[in-house]
Amino acid sequence: SLQGGLQEVADQLDLQRIGRQHQAGSDSLLTGMAFFRMKELFFEDTIDDAKYCGRLYGLGTGVAQKQNEDVDSAQEKMSILAIINNMQP
Repeated sequence: SLQGGLQEVADQLDLQRIGRQHQAGSDSLLTGMAFFRMKELFFEDTIDDAKYCGRLYGLGTGVAQKQNEDVDSAQEKMSILAIINNMQP
């Protein structure tokens, strides 16, 4: 299980930082590298978007589920509007 801040997690994932710690470019690059390494190691290089899209860790299941339902509802409404718009002359 990974623990710690960005640098500690990067160390556990054997990632090498480019640039100085706490600099926007260096931190964002390391965050991206950590994400893709975790995707490779823990998700067999595939993430199920339907399961994880719109969910934020640490907000609780009620908030995350509600947000996901809102996204689904908005997508459904947009699909209906697109159909209606295509039917109009």
